[in-house]
Amino acid sequence: MNLIKINAIPSTNTYLKELRMSTTLSDETVVLASNQTKGRGQHTNSWQSQPANSLTFSIYKLFGNVKLEHQFYVSMAVSLGVYLTLKKLEIPNVKIKWPNDIMAEEKKCCGILIETSIKKSNIKDAIIGIGLNVNESQFENLPKASSLYLTTGKMFDIDVVLKILTSEILKKLHLLQLNELNKLHDQYHSHLYKMGKISVFEDANGLKFNGIIKGVTNNGLLIVETEDSTLLYFGLKEIRLLG
Repeated sequence: MNLIKINAIPSTNTYLKELRMSTTLSDETVVLASNQTKGRGQHTNSWQSQPANSLTFSIYKLFGNVKLEHQFYVSMAVSLGVYLTLKKLEIPNVKIKWPNDIMAEEKKCCGILIETSIKKSNIKDAIIGIGLNVNESQFENLPKASSLYLTTGKMFDIDVVLKILTSEILKKLHLLQLNELNKLHDQYHSHLYKMGKISVFEDANGLKFNGIIKGVTNNGLLIVETEDSTLLYFGLKEIRLLG
């Protein structure tokens, strides 16, 4: 693993994309920022982090043999890598909230942003951005955000967390390269937040309804069973889980 440490940078994902355009990147290159000033989440969302208290980094991963139709398995693998890291750190009640938010004690502590490039019918490579709240003690105007410290009352060594986290993520991505799709699928679903439980949702039109998460399709659509036993399929931004 090639680790590049930078004090302050707008976005580690953007930095890696620009670096990829100007040079040949080594597989598993990691860019770590002490302070990420314009972190990005899914689509137009932003990711807030506190310097020295959080981990904000991106991994460059070469693929080649992963089919485009299996793109969501990249998200599954990365989510599982983060999940297993938090379990190793003895963080309680960890779950993966579709598509790839990581929850601890019902609050979000980690965000993931994956940007892939395509060559013909395969995924050529991916830039995987991770924002993990580690030692933050408070979040202003973010009642659903948390950190490892707030969840456990313990402070964590940032470097130790980074080492475990990158190792676990790369292990799960290796499973994807070995085409262990069923294993990734089953593990992802076994840790899926609110799986099989009656929950309240809101669709893109603002309509609220009760439903049960039945799973996620191979291409990343959330499957929700409504009260009349109808199965509905939702993409990102088409549905919101309220509780």
